[in-house]
Amino acid sequence: MKSVNQSGPRPEVSRRVFDKLSELNGAPGNEVQHFYIFDYLPLRTVLSVPEDATAYPRSNHTMTGAALKWAKNSPSVEEAAKRAVHELTSIVAESETQVSGESNMGYGNFSQSFYLADHPVGHMIDDDWSHRLRD
Repeated sequence: MKSVNQSGPRPEVSRRVFDKLSELNGAPGNEVQHFYIFDYLPLRTVLSVPEDATAYPRSNHTMTGAALKWAKNSPSVEEAAKRAVHELTSIVAESETQVSGESNMGYGNFSQSFYLADHPVGHMIDDDWSHRLRD
């Protein structure tokens, strides 16, 4: 998983991400399942909690991120995954740079070097991940 921050819901950006997901998942011979997460929290509520009340770092941005899954590891699939993650997260990061002029690093635990070097992306989400969304 690779994340970038977003200043808030932006339908035109979400649409561009959705269009790219459709293109990537529908490509002939595609071996990777592509997902994109928009983590929209009630920021006014989150930021109303005093800073010293929790260890969680808070900001006025929400997290978004690309997550991918595949069955067989190979150099070509890993290269396609790296390219896809960059393409997907760049849509949000570049739109946020235009709005704020700030660099957009996302959430540090989802850095590219973490998931691609230490834990292959294909193993970050197991086949039964969807039940966690319902529970």
